[in-house]
Amino acid sequence: MGLIAKDYHFYPDSQKKVTQHNSFLDCYYVDYANNTINIRIFGTEEQVEETKNRYIEETGLVLDEVYTFEIEPKNSFFYNKAANDVAAMKLEIYEEMYNINNQKPLIIRI
Repeated sequence: MGLIAKDYHFYPDSQKKVTQHNSFLDCYYVDYANNTINIRIFGTEEQVEETKNRYIEETGLVLDEVYTFEIEPKNSFFYNKAANDVAAMKLEIYEEMYNINNQKPLIIRI
């Protein structure tokens, strides 16, 4: 029973108003920003797939990109010791939460 974590990035489903202040010109302006939803699902391979499918079905969001959240091997092009330390710490925390949650998959907003 191998535990994995996958990051799912969805296309924006709406926009929100963002008001910003320009201190140099001393004025406010309004802009629109996209509401994007990014989640990480942690569990077994079957749990992750089932949870992803149920999440898409319930929210109606369209999937854009998927990444595996893992510790990169030393000979990998993407290897970074600091990033691997953070990833290892997060994966340990997720595993503890997973066990506390009676081994049900976790959905984490990122």
